[in-house]
Amino acid sequence: MLTQVPAAQGLAHAPGSAQAARARAGASAGRGCADGACTSGRSSGAAALAAYTGGMSCPPGIPISLALLALAPAPGAALPCPLPAVDPREDVFRALSFDQACEAARREAKPVLIAFFAAGCGPCEAYDLITFADEKVRSWIEERVVAVRCLDYAADAARFEVSGQLTLVFATAEGEEIDRIEHYLDPEPFIRAADEVLEGRSAVSKASRAVAQAPVDPRARLDLAKALLLRKRHRAALPAFLWVLDETRGDPAWQEERLGFVLRRIGLLRRNLADATLALEERRDRAAACLLEPGADPAPAAELELCARELVAFNQELGELEHTLETWDALRSRSDVPRAALTTLLDRTTQLLLLGRKRYADLLDGIGDPLAVLQEGLAQLQLLKAEGELDSSKRALVHRQRLTLLDEVGRVYHALLGAGREQDAAVVVEMFLGLERVAATYEALISAAIAVEREDLARALTASGLESLPEGPEREQLRRFTRSLFKEGR
Repeated sequence: MLTQVPAAQGLAHAPGSAQAARARAGASAGRGCADGACTSGRSSGAAALAAYTGGMSCPPGIPISLALLALAPAPGAALPCPLPAVDPREDVFRALSFDQACEAARREAKPVLIAFFAAGCGPCEAYDLITFADEKVRSWIEERVVAVRCLDYAADAARFEVSGQLTLVFATAEGEEIDRIEHYLDPEPFIRAADEVLEGRSAVSKASRAVAQAPVDPRARLDLAKALLLRKRHRAALPAFLWVLDETRGDPAWQEERLGFVLRRIGLLRRNLADATLALEERRDRAAACLLEPGADPAPAAELELCARELVAFNQELGELEHTLETWDALRSRSDVPRAALTTLLDRTTQLLLLGRKRYADLLDGIGDPLAVLQEGLAQLQLLKAEGELDSSKRALVHRQRLTLLDEVGRVYHALLGAGREQDAAVVVEMFLGLERVAATYEALISAAIAVEREDLARALTASGLESLPEGPEREQLRRFTRSLFKEGR
């Protein structure tokens, strides 16, 4: 806990006082331990803390920089502050705009360092009063960079996509970002981190060199995209991710990662960049045109299936599931569309939309022979389980396969009951309870029966499960599940 320093020690100043901050920074620059234990008002670190808080200190043994960091306001609470917390005459940063700094950097053959600080930001104050007051840091800045503070926050923050309270951006003399630091560092760690940036040893620099050496390597480009995203350089990351998405199209080795990890990262960028949404919509529309507008020279079946996979994946990321259903509706009566492409479009989310609209017959028609489809899935699961002793990865695979299959069973059973095909529905029950008589199977079937308002079937399945499952975890799981469905089970 911070404690009040007696006024006799000369550290009682109004909180946030610029005069106090400048007096302490000017008097203490280069003296004392910047991050030692704060035991008196004589060190520069103690003076910095007192100046920032208005005469407060921390107990013995607590690092001063930690005390300053603890004073940071809640994220988003601070506003840009163009004024340093030190005497401008002693400020190591030059009084230049960013464009002027770039001109100076070209003359001096140096990169630019631009500091984005915010009012009321404890770590920002710590930089001014501790790190940038250190003589070694001041010498490093004067020798290695043209350092400026952000003067036009709206323009400069937009240029470098700065949204946090503390960001130190290193840029070339042409204004292109090299890398950034977004957290407080004491003097020596700051010099090490800054050297890494300027000497090309940061993650972004390494990834950029790897791309320069192998410009057509998707893995190198993806590493660069990830490094840029971690640095919140969204505008630079987007074209890198899009390059991977486009250049790996049709490569079987990238099929899962391309429409999985890469697409999800582009989806994350949509929060900050409208261009990311436009890029996905453009690619989604191309996939739809491939399917809906075959033209004089129709695409091969493999290309149509790939377009269908893309359409589903892009619409899921865009949250436009109805678009997939509309495309499936437009294609399902056409003879020139391969069955594999239609099956791809009829994914889980499309099936759920059809169930929600009670289009049971359309769903079953799209599936084809639902009993044969379920039998094939069940056979694959049994093959996996029959492969002798399973290691942890195989057990996880079996578990995922079972959950996927049971989810499909629930949808098919739901559609069969809704379409009035009770005989086929009864076959589904017999088929799965004969081989997968577990609580999860009963839950999938009972949920489907409830969805079509067949409480009689739901009760019969519940009674069957509680009677046939052995006493133990499975029966207890089913008992807990049905308590939420039937009053007498509560």
